[in-house]
Amino acid sequence: MHVMTSFNPPTRTEPRDDLIQTLSRESALSPTQIADLLQQQPTRSTPDGAEVFLRRQKVPRPLPEVFSFFAQAENLQQLTPAFLDFRILTPLPIAMQVGTLIDYRIRLRGLPMRWRTRISAWQPPHRFADEQLRGPYSVWWHEHLFAEVDGGTLITDRVLFKSPLSILAHPLLVRRELARIFEYRRQRVAERFGYAVLPTFEPYGA
Repeated sequence: MHVMTSFNPPTRTEPRDDLIQTLSRESALSPTQIADLLQQQPTRSTPDGAEVFLRRQKVPRPLPEVFSFFAQAENLQQLTPAFLDFRILTPLPIAMQVGTLIDYRIRLRGLPMRWRTRISAWQPPHRFADEQLRGPYSVWWHEHLFAEVDGGTLITDRVLFKSPLSILAHPLLVRRELARIFEYRRQRVAERFGYAVLPTFEPYGA
């Protein structure tokens, strides 16, 4: 099953103050850092009907080490639960930069499908974003944000998604599925880098 979506590159406009403040609060990067990052490589605007899923995790390791791990696409496989039957089809290693295309095979709710993403922002060591070009969602934009904090690194995953019109992809089911996937991811990241107490924060998509 293939779900084709069109690709519209982000428009280079002045980042909105409210978005800058939101991303700063979520990621622990300063508003100035966020504004500079978005000015250089913008994020995607929120389409009608899209939702935000947010997860944060603090690990007691330095920022360069943590970013380096996530910058290697082949590490994604070990962070993905077995029920997705996730496989990277693009030959490894993958050179990560703006415009890099990565093809995957997954099994979602028992249905095999291909997934293609584009690296639409690449700003080491603080940010990168992948956007679905073809796959199970109407919209998928995944912001990965990394900030140096006391005692280690704060990892922020912010997913802007919109479900297709399907009984198999009701937004409530998608949120539950994402929560399950990112909980597995959290456990694997903690096993690799260790665990650190996260400041109190109410995640989106709980």
